[in-house]
Amino acid sequence: REGALKIRITEPRMAHASEIITLIGKHKLTYQEIPTNIRYTQYAKQKGQSIFNAFNIVIDLLLRKVFR
Repeated sequence: REGALKIRITEPRMAHASEIITLIGKHKLTYQEIPTNIRYTQYAKQKGQSIFNAFNIVIDLLLRKVFR
């Protein structure tokens, strides 16, 4: 709960994943990684994810840092 009160996520889409790690370090919070099993539906497998989405996230992060 303490960590949730200190972390304010501002990044859109999947960029929040990197932001969470950065904020954990910034606030010197402790954390524990928990292994998970993910089961994808056939629909999710067919839909897929474009590699361009990864580039969009990086560009968004860089632009936000430049213009802050």
